[in-house]
Amino acid sequence: LAQEGLASWQGFIFPPVDVVFGGTPQVLTVSPRERIELAKTVLLSPDIKVTEMEALENKIFVEEELAALVVGIGGLATYPSIVSAQNGLLHGTKTTIHEWLHQFLFFRPLGRNYWRTPEMTTLNETAVTLASEELADRVYEAITGEKPSRPLEKEEEEGAFSFGREMRQTRLRVEELLALGMVVEAERYMEQRRQLFLNRGYHIRKLNQAYFAFFSVYADNPASISPIHDELVRFRDTTGSVGDFIRQIARFGRYPEFKFRLEGN
Repeated sequence: LAQEGLASWQGFIFPPVDVVFGGTPQVLTVSPRERIELAKTVLLSPDIKVTEMEALENKIFVEEELAALVVGIGGLATYPSIVSAQNGLLHGTKTTIHEWLHQFLFFRPLGRNYWRTPEMTTLNETAVTLASEELADRVYEAITGEKPSRPLEKEEEEGAFSFGREMRQTRLRVEELLALGMVVEAERYMEQRRQLFLNRGYHIRKLNQAYFAFFSVYADNPASISPIHDELVRFRDTTGSVGDFIRQIARFGRYPEFKFRLEGN
């Protein structure tokens, strides 16, 4: 972080990097059924059982007519950060940096406006994801002496199954059905698609509006249809180092400000 110019003028890293590796919370995510929208998130115990998750989701569905999903997270930007200890050095390093960047940005316009609009939430999460991947690769190589390798999705054969492509198509079709007011049909379709993913080896416990609402926050996720990931990649190409990227993106307190800058105005 210091090498990237993120230390203060006295040479200190603020906030100091502080992390606890352990059990991370589960998150209850709630969305309206008639549209995909992150309406509410509630932190739950990391020890909640699957039967309890499903009972809670069903209760919300029946009593409030909302889509709900309990999903695990890899980290949480409390202070100190909480990071899962189960995912290895590279992922643990990336998550540690990811959560620290949220803490760093909290004192700047980007982070202070995290909840202002859905676009600002996605801008925050996706910018942090891009930067943490770059920094984690450097930290991993410094620790191990080896460049990290990430498995790529196999799409060598024409027509081969692609999780990313299929999930994106699923999201687009769900959007079409919901726009037509066909809520039950959309839910039936999502369950059919979930079975397809299961048969291909992708364990998705529940695929519903809340699933898409949660993962839409990360614009690089195939469950998202946000243009923000591609916009941030273009913005990153205009900056020098990853530290420069972080300092520049931190200045934007409104999504239109970012778009205005990206378009060269």
